[in-house]
Amino acid sequence: GESSVPVTIRPAPTGVPIDMPVDVSYDYPPGTEMRYDLAVTQDIEYEVSGDASFLTSTPDPLPEEGRVTSRARTEIVYDVADSSTDEAATIAISASFAQPETNAFADGEPLDPEIYDELTRALAEIQPIEFTVGVNDRNAVLTSGGLGGLDVLSGEVGALTNLSNNQISRPIGPVFPESRTLRSGDRWAFETTREAADDPVVVTTDYEVVALTEIEGRPHLTISSVTRTDGFELDFSDIFRSLFAGFAAGENDVPIEEADLEAFSDVVFAIGVEPSMGTAESLFDVERRHVVSSEQQSTVRTRWLLQTPDGTTGEPSGFELTLDIDRRAEFRRLGA
Repeated sequence: GESSVPVTIRPAPTGVPIDMPVDVSYDYPPGTEMRYDLAVTQDIEYEVSGDASFLTSTPDPLPEEGRVTSRARTEIVYDVADSSTDEAATIAISASFAQPETNAFADGEPLDPEIYDELTRALAEIQPIEFTVGVNDRNAVLTSGGLGGLDVLSGEVGALTNLSNNQISRPIGPVFPESRTLRSGDRWAFETTREAADDPVVVTTDYEVVALTEIEGRPHLTISSVTRTDGFELDFSDIFRSLFAGFAAGENDVPIEEADLEAFSDVVFAIGVEPSMGTAESLFDVERRHVVSSEQQSTVRTRWLLQTPDGTTGEPSGFELTLDIDRRAEFRRLGA
């Protein structure tokens, strides 16, 4: 079913209410950088069923269930390309999270960080952000590039935590309506479609101006949003079969027997992402045309299935990993 996140709206910042519409747009000057202090909390509950030895390079059994909470603080940088214009700004977004503070439990017992199993270590990481996006002055995404199928494979388990509707890997702040005019109480929706292997994935965000106030002599908008993302499936079986075939051939590139090739045809590796939901609240400086601060939360459930033929019986053998991922992020503009 669809995960749900309670929508909690903080009191609007202290300021003088403004009872008139304001014109809104973003300013992304070419060749400039925007920096935000970013605090992230990532809470992951997991269950493993089947033969979990696929998830580890050691003979030690993995726990059947657990929880890993990670917290980290860093700077997130939005680097605006020299070629950017008001109609299309190209922005490189980057952040890394070295040594997050973590707490972990496995099968109901707390874990010592010194003896984390491989799965816990992978889930304790907060994946770095390396993302390039093109947007207009409404903050609507025109082009994007970042996490893809092969990135998930190379990033192992940890990369799965990025397969959600969280808005960290895109320019911070709401997408304004085409009118570019807002007043307190206004509501609007924005829908995008992401290409997928089977059906397109629809992402819908509902916005509301919670308050329009004067702060430090300038108008500011407090805008809340709820984002819903369709569920989708990612099937990496063909890629995984090629990898298995390559391993079987060995370093000397020995031809693979027909029977072995047939066995590889039964390899299954798939990821399912259930319908998910995220919320956000942002404070936007109308005159300076940027977000001052933002708080975001997203939650998503993913399932990871891997099956290969048993070497003795030929029957399918593997595991299923279920992750419930909750991420909260707080942004504060620096140097502005």
